Order: sequence, then C-alpha cells, then structure tokens
Amino acid sequence: MRIALAAMAACLVMGASPATVTAQKTWKPPPVDPRFHLPASKGFRDRQCLRLLRALKISHSPLKAVKGVATPVRIHGNRIGRTRYIPRYSANEMVMDCRLAVALFRANELFKVNHIEGLVFSNFYSYRQVEGSGRLSRHALGLAVDIHGFVDDKGARLDVTTDYELGLGRGKTCEGRAKTYKGRVMRDLACDLDASSLFESLLTPDYDQGHRNHYHLATFHPEDRRRYRMFRTILMEVRGVMYPWTWTRPERAFYSDARLQGIVKRRWRERRKWHEMQRRRKKP
Repeated sequence: MRIALAAMAACLVMGASPATVTAQKTWKPPPVDPRFHLPASKGFRDRQCLRLLRALKISHSPLKAVKGVATPVRIHGNRIGRTRYIPRYSANEMVMDCRLAVALFRANELFKVNHIEGLVFSNFYSYRQVEGSGRLSRHALGLAVDIHGFVDDKGARLDVTTDYELGLGRGKTCEGRAKTYKGRVMRDLACDLDASSLFESLLTPDYDQGHRNHYHLATFHPEDRRRYRMFRTILMEVRGVMYPWTWTRPERAFYSDARLQGIVKRRWRERRKWHEMQRRRKKP
C-alpha cells in the first residue's frame, strides 16, 4: 500500500498520471553471447537447412564461399514461395544465408493474410558494420533484408517512407489505431512478424532516422540455440521501456507451425471485422 501511494505521489510531483506509470515497465534485456555478433565458427555449414530448402522446392544454388555467411545460397527467379521479391536497384541480388530463406518462406502465410504479394528490397548480403558500433551487421552474415515497400494482391504499392504511420505501437496493442488502410496493413504485418518467432529483430521507421525508409528484418544467428529476444519483442522501437502489449511476448523465441497458424487465424478475423466496420460507416 505504501509503495502504491509513493508511486502516485511521484506521479503528481513529476506531472505524470498513474496510468502512465502502470502502462510502462522497465525491462533489462537478457545477455547476448558476443559470438553471435560474429560469423559462425570456421567450417560451420547448416546442411539440414539446405535439405529443407530443397524439400520446400525453393529454386536456389548453394554457394561455396561468401565472406561472413555460414551457409550461403543464391535464390533464383526473385521468388520465395508465393512471394515475389522486387529489387529496388538493378545491382541488388538475393544472396543470403539459407536460414533467412527458410524463415521468409515460412513467413509467406503472414504476407498472404495481410494481402501482400510482393516485397521491394534493396539489400540482403552486404559485408559491413552497424554504424557507430564496431559490430558486424546482420547483413554481413547474410541474415537480414531491407524492405522498402510492398505490393498488395491488387497491385497497389505500399511505400515505407510515405505510408508507414509512426508511433502506433505506443498504445495498448501492437497494432494501434492507424488512420489509413495502407498504414494499417504495414503495421499489422510488422506485429504479425513480431509474434511469429521467426525472426530476431525488426527495425521500422520508429527505431531511428537511419530506418525511416525501410524495414530491417533479420533472423537468428546459425549457432544461437537459445533465441533470446532483445526486448521481449523483435520490434526494436521501444528501448528499455515496455508498453502493455510487449509483456504478452515470450522472452525466448521458438517458431512452431501452431503459433504461426494461430496468428494467421486471428488476423483473418480482425481483417473481416475491419472491413465490416468500414461498410457500416459508408451506409447512409
């Protein structure tokens, strides 16, 4: 009781409401093994992943050696499953670690339920460091892709720079309340990717100015068996402070078909409700 009264008193002194304090909690991220910022051990090659890639009938060619990448592959036809990948620049190639290709294949259902048919990308593999950190980027390990836009199943273009709505994740739900249909689709997709446990990190324009025009989507290091999330969520846009919806996310991230199907079913239901609400609003 004394603690609660002290918290309310602190709110009054600082000019904040008690609801603000209860809505945000601090979170200490779990320690990340420094090895996971480096390339996989010398000689490491995920042969099981390559077998899975063949079983999924993803057109590809294994590559002998790409600096920093444990199991490098080149994807043919700019397609992974049902999703098209549209290069932003002619020099952009689909060279990546096998693990990223498998994760993107499994994410096809999330793209479909959000009516996404194509992704506009600029970078998969690029050997470089994270700016100002001295650590290798996930791009240097072939584990990340930069997505600048989407094409929906009706051919409409969704651009991250112009259509993404900032600050939607600050509310009680991950999705928030988007003002436009395109903004809603882009945020719903980000939240579904977050909940899927397929990826390690997702940086959006809410993260910093360096990502104001794209999503940075990265999967887990080949030797990371624990699969910790940095902030209980892969949506790294809330640093050190947790909003209510983030506490529903597990500390560790393990993919399962059941988890993915649950996300897809929930999104279909919410999409139908949204369309029904729009139709009611249009009626005189």
